[in-house]
Amino acid sequence: MEGFLWKKARGVNTTLINRRNWKRRWFVIDGQFMTYYETFDQKKGCPINKKGVIPLKDVGFLMVAHAKMQHCWVVRHEDRRPIYLNAESENEKFIWLEAIEKASKMKEGEIKGKPDLGPYWEALKLDPAAQPTLKQIDRAYKKAALRAHPDKGGDADMFKAVTDAYEIITSTLDEEEEEKKYTHLNLKATIKKGPPGVGFGMVVVEDPKNGNIVVKEILDGLKIVGRTVPEELELKKGDVVIGIGDDDIRGWPLIRVVQRLNNFRVPIGGLVPLTFDRRVRIDGEEERDEKPDFSEDVNPWDNENEPVFVPPQPDGETEDQPRSTAKSIFEGPEDETNTFEEEAVPIDPYPNENENGETVRATSRSRAATMSRKVFHDDTETMAAKIEKLAETNENLEIEMNDLKERLAMSEANLSGMRREVEEANTTVQEANDRAQHAEVEFQRVLLSTEEYHEARRQAHVAPEHREPATTTSQNLKEARDKAIAAVAATDPTGNMLRKWEREGESAEDKLKRLEARLAIKGLINLEQRGSAANKEALKMRQGDLSHRLNPNSRLNHSDLRSKGVIRGAKTNMDSNQAKIMKKRLNQKLKYRPNHGDLVKGGILRPGAKGRAYGSRAV
Repeated sequence: MEGFLWKKARGVNTTLINRRNWKRRWFVIDGQFMTYYETFDQKKGCPINKKGVIPLKDVGFLMVAHAKMQHCWVVRHEDRRPIYLNAESENEKFIWLEAIEKASKMKEGEIKGKPDLGPYWEALKLDPAAQPTLKQIDRAYKKAALRAHPDKGGDADMFKAVTDAYEIITSTLDEEEEEKKYTHLNLKATIKKGPPGVGFGMVVVEDPKNGNIVVKEILDGLKIVGRTVPEELELKKGDVVIGIGDDDIRGWPLIRVVQRLNNFRVPIGGLVPLTFDRRVRIDGEEERDEKPDFSEDVNPWDNENEPVFVPPQPDGETEDQPRSTAKSIFEGPEDETNTFEEEAVPIDPYPNENENGETVRATSRSRAATMSRKVFHDDTETMAAKIEKLAETNENLEIEMNDLKERLAMSEANLSGMRREVEEANTTVQEANDRAQHAEVEFQRVLLSTEEYHEARRQAHVAPEHREPATTTSQNLKEARDKAIAAVAATDPTGNMLRKWEREGESAEDKLKRLEARLAIKGLINLEQRGSAANKEALKMRQGDLSHRLNPNSRLNHSDLRSKGVIRGAKTNMDSNQAKIMKKRLNQKLKYRPNHGDLVKGGILRPGAKGRAYGSRAV
C-alpha cells in the first residue's frame, strides 16, 4: 500500500501540543517496513528522495486527538520514539491502520507479526518446501536433540534452540490446521433501541487479543425486528460486532463503538441495522468453551440407575471407579446364591449439612460423596417454591434497576441543563461587570474633563495682568483633553472609550460642553448663566466691576454724554471728524476696555447684542 500521509517531523519536543512541523510525505508499506519519501513524481511515476524507514515489527498504534489534524494516530515501539501520522480522511485512516495491522498482527495485547519459521526449519534440518509431516518433524527433532543433548556431549544452547524450534513449528502448524476447521459468517439484524438503561440490549467489550468488539452479555431488552437468516440470526455471546448502520467499526476503539451505540440522534424505538461476525465450524458443530457451563440446573435424581463417578478417596479408589454399595435383597446372611443389585448413590444436594441438619465446613476428607439422608417429595416442592420465589425477586430487582437507571438518566439531563443555566448566568454577570467598569471609566473621564474645563473657563475670565502666562483657554482645553485620554487609556484596556472620545466631526470644546451638559442633567454641576436673577453673587460681582471701569477723575455724567451725542437719541450736529476726536478722547479716559466676548460671558451683554455700550448695564 502507498499514498500521501502527514508526518510530524523530529524535534526537541515530540508532543503534539503547540507543534506545527508537519510534513506531507509519500509512504509505501512493503512487508514489515514502511518507507517514506519526500514526494511522488508524476512524470516519472515513482516516489523520489527517500527520507527514512519505519519498521513495523513489534509496533502498536493508538488514536490521538489533535486540534487541526483530525485523522491522527501514533505508531509506538518500546525501543523507538513514537511517530505521529495523519491521513487525508477518516476512511483513508482506517485503510492505513488495517494495512499496518496486517503487517504486524495483534495478539495478547501486544502487536506481533507472523513468525518467520526459516531459522527453525534450519535448526531441525528440514526443507519447508517439501511440506514435511508431523511424523517427519518428530523424527528430525529426536535426531537433532540427541546430537545436541548435554549428556551426550552436545551444546546446551544448541539443545535449547532445537527444542524451541520444534515447539514453535508444531504450535504454528497446529494453529493453522485448527483454523482450517472454522469459517466466519457475516449476519445482519435490525435491532430496536430501548428506554434509558436498556439501550440496544447488549453489553460489548474489547478483546485484548485482537481488538475486536465482542458481545459479552445479552439483556432482556434486546429486540430484533428484522433478520436475514432466522436460524442463525439470534445474537449470542462471543459474536463480533463489525458494523453499525453504514459504519464499518472494525479497528474502532471501544469508547467510539459505545458512543456510536448510544448515539443521541437515534430516538427511543429507533431501528439500527447491525452486522456481526460469528466463528463456526465447517462440519456444523459450534465452538465450545474450554470451561464447562454450569448455568443450567442439574437434577441429581435423573438416571438413578447410572453410576456416579467421584474424586479419588483416601482408601485408594480412583476417579474412574464408581462408588457403589452392594446389599442383599434377602434378610438372611450373604452367600453366593444370593443375588445382588448395584445401587448408584446420587450426589448429596446438601454437602454442608450433617445428619442432624447442622451446618458444617466441608473439607477434602469430610465432603460427603453420597447422600446422608433420604430425599422426599416435600423437599422437592420446597426447593421448587424457593426457586420460584427467587425468580420473582430477581424480576422485581430488574424492574427496580431499570427504574433507577431511568431516574439517573433524567438526573443527568437536569444536571446538564442546570450547568448550562449557570454558565449563561456567569456570562451575564461578566457582561454586567464589563458594562459597570466601562461606566466607571466614563464617569472618571467626565469628572476629569469637566474639572479641567471649568479651570479653563475660570482662567479665561481673569484679568490679563493677573492671568498666568502659560494658562490660556486653548492650552487648558488641550491639557484637559490629553489628561482625559491618558486616564481612559490607563483604565480601559479594550479601547472602546478612547474610540468613543475620538469621534469624528466634533471638536474638543464641543466634547467638553457635551460632558458638562450630561453632568448638569445628573445634578452634579450648575450651568446657570451669570447675570441671571437667581445668581445674586454674579450681579454683585458685575456691579463691582462696573464701578471701577471708568476713572473717577474723568467720569462724565449722563447730561454731558447726551449733550455730546454719545448716547443714542440725542440730536447733534457733529460731523465725522468731531465724532472721531470725541471717541478717541473717551477711549483714553477708560481704564479697562473689555471685548465683546468677555462681556457676553460675564453677563454684561446678552448673546447676539451688537456694538458696545460703555457704562451701561444689562437689563
